[in-house]
Amino acid sequence: MDPATVQLIERDNALPELAVLGAYRVRGREIFVKLAYRWTGKAWDGWSAFAPDAKHWAGYVSEGVPIWRRR
Repeated sequence: MDPATVQLIERDNALPELAVLGAYRVRGREIFVKLAYRWTGKAWDGWSAFAPDAKHWAGYVSEGVPIWRRR
């Protein structure tokens, strides 16, 4: 995956989350993807993956602290 951004999300009383977000054009249609990893204390563990709609994806991009962005 060639992500658009990687965000570190830390919430009260929750494990840190690493969100890998991407936007892709597939057959002329834009597809948004969010992969979420949680810190287990030893390693990042795959936790969730889904394709949010454009409205929700924009909210995810602004959540947390960006640690990497595609140029």
